Amino acid sequence: MNGTAAGSTNPSPSMPNGVTATTPPVTGNVPTSGGARAIFISGLVMMDDGSPLPGIVDIQSICNGLRRTMSHATGAGTFSFQWATASTPVGDASQAVRLSGGGSASLTGSRNGSRGLDPLANCDLLAEYGGYSSSKVSLYNRAGQDNYDVGAIILHRIAAGEGHTVSVLALKAPREAKKSFDHANSLATANKPTEAAASYQKAVEIYPQYADAWLNLGKVQWQLLDKEAARSSFQKATDLDNKLVGPWQELGFLACDDARWEEAARLLDQAVRLDPMESPNAWYFKALANYNLGKFDVAEKSVKAEMKLDGGANTREHFLLGLILIARGDLDGGAAALRNYIALAAGAEDVSAARRQLGKVESQIASNSR
Repeated sequence: MNGTAAGSTNPSPSMPNGVTATTPPVTGNVPTSGGARAIFISGLVMMDDGSPLPGIVDIQSICNGLRRTMSHATGAGTFSFQWATASTPVGDASQAVRLSGGGSASLTGSRNGSRGLDPLANCDLLAEYGGYSSSKVSLYNRAGQDNYDVGAIILHRIAAGEGHTVSVLALKAPREAKKSFDHANSLATANKPTEAAASYQKAVEIYPQYADAWLNLGKVQWQLLDKEAARSSFQKATDLDNKLVGPWQELGFLACDDARWEEAARLLDQAVRLDPMESPNAWYFKALANYNLGKFDVAEKSVKAEMKLDGGANTREHFLLGLILIARGDLDGGAAALRNYIALAAGAEDVSAARRQLGKVESQIASNSR
């Protein structure tokens, strides 16, 4: 059987007799439309060790690299606020993958800045307090909800030597470079990637050590489908600040998009080592890469880490977990995970593939019980 993506030279993972694997799809786009409206968002901030919050914690949004303080957490950790927004179309990059038994599915790059027409698609929510890192909650696929409880956002005390999400080099940026950077962020949020790229380029010309600008330049270059330019910009950001988490993630996502699984696993492992709380996507794609490499133990741990951070936004985590468990010989656990996916993603285009996979597994379970 062949369970790897098209263009991949890696051998297929071994599977139990009679069971074939598919390469799992990743978080896809669900285009929606609609005018401006009020959205009410609430949630809870918690310390990872259960201790009280260290002080007044800001609740911030990050939309296409533009960070804004939206609210504050109370002493009990709760927060709520109203967010008026409008839909913004965003580009997409995808890769076709082959499924076992014929057919194909779309492997869509799930990264900041490429999530369809959902008005919150490019936005994450996080907590901000000096000396702490925060998990992120994706607001993707919440376009139909006017009252959205994001669940728990987790704060983690940063130890010396760990990664960071904003480069210390940004503090040294000249005023004109910061002005161009902020303007580029606004253009990116308004879905004007060409103009944003020009403004990011101006920022790095003024201040070539601007690692954050190189990172965001790479994101809009990828949105414009110039993957080689994007890769070069991300690499420049890591060269300038190798503890900046974002470029490692983006390079890993690029490698996944090209089915370069060894490279993807290495890059995403570095990203989650620098900051394990920063992005559920990094854990998900690390799991995907290791699944394709046949490293099922690592893949299972990675997708379960993603599930803890994700808050249920990425239903395909259940599909991936199911395939990993099946590959490890846990047919009952794999079948249960596939059933969860089918129940949660009834309208997704790949549900039929999940049902076919489930049918094969259930047949094998029945055969084993005779």
